[in-house]
Amino acid sequence: MNFGIIDYGDENTGSGNLNSVLNYLYYLGYSTKLIKYPEDIKKVDKIILPGVGASKHVMKNIKKKFFDSALTEFVIKGGKPFLGICVGMQILAKNLTEFGEHDGLGWIDGDVISLNEILSKEKVIPHMGWNKIKFKNDKLRVNWNTDKFNTFYFAHSYTLIPKSNDIVNSTFSYERELVAGISFKNIIATQFHPEKSQISGEYFLNWFAEWRP
Repeated sequence: MNFGIIDYGDENTGSGNLNSVLNYLYYLGYSTKLIKYPEDIKKVDKIILPGVGASKHVMKNIKKKFFDSALTEFVIKGGKPFLGICVGMQILAKNLTEFGEHDGLGWIDGDVISLNEILSKEKVIPHMGWNKIKFKNDKLRVNWNTDKFNTFYFAHSYTLIPKSNDIVNSTFSYERELVAGISFKNIIATQFHPEKSQISGEYFLNWFAEWRP
């Protein structure tokens, strides 16, 4: 299985946690290729879009490098399996609100809003740390709802609010129920960081490697 990790960074902004994902996949024994140019997407079996930082800057770089049209071609039209991580999930939405209002890739009908808008002032933001997740097994056809495999690491100040809950495959509680992950067709994306989630993340990424949507 050959993974392609989208490298949308530049000399000023970096590459959105790319090295952490790359090193962890190497540790798990998978062949991994950095995708620096849109045409290289067709050379890999599965695509991962990692993300750390502001969605505005991530989208700016993705468009600057023409990854937006290439990803839509190979993922939405071509059906290539895709995993988005953290901001890599958020930018799938139509509407982004970090540092002003911006367009995302538009694969999801929904908004990405600040946690400050929906949580009380007593809650620490950014939300950073470990949370147990409740998976909807009918969405992923796998049982992660055990103490060994259902705790993941988060680091975020914004959250996805989809128009339809049909795509939500998992949730977590941080004062209120929030989206932990989504999936539809050949696409899966997570607010949490599997590459930083130890045994749960290892189990998740191994599952993604075997996933046949």
